[in-house]
Amino acid sequence: MVRDDPELNVRRRKIEPFDAIDLIKSCGGTAVLAHPFLIDDIIQYPDGRNMTRSEYIERLINHGLDGMEACYPYSKTSYKGTLKDMEIEQYVKKEYSGRVKFFTGGSDYHADHKKGAANPRYLGEGGISIREFEDIREYMI
Repeated sequence: MVRDDPELNVRRRKIEPFDAIDLIKSCGGTAVLAHPFLIDDIIQYPDGRNMTRSEYIERLINHGLDGMEACYPYSKTSYKGTLKDMEIEQYVKKEYSGRVKFFTGGSDYHADHKKGAANPRYLGEGGISIREFEDIREYMI
């Protein structure tokens, strides 16, 4: 396997968020923030700076973020908070409605059920409403 071979396993460099938005937009794409509550409450940078999740997201929105994932099965991930999935969805929609152009949903489906995961995510689990689908479609046209 590649990850087990030191010669082939090259450490990835993550793209800076603003650069990602700029690149997506320059290619005619739409920038969407996936599962915002997997971002830590307080982001601690190596240089000692701290930023809250809200401040971080605000900066992304101001830089041109188009949409945000609101519906996601956090209960099946490494989410560290105490809010339930529906509470997060309601918070995201209330806090960011009118500030992003649309909301998405997702599950990060990776066929975990085939790998014996105790709490697998399923395709379509983080679904959206017809109205939300229409909002995305209208924006994309």
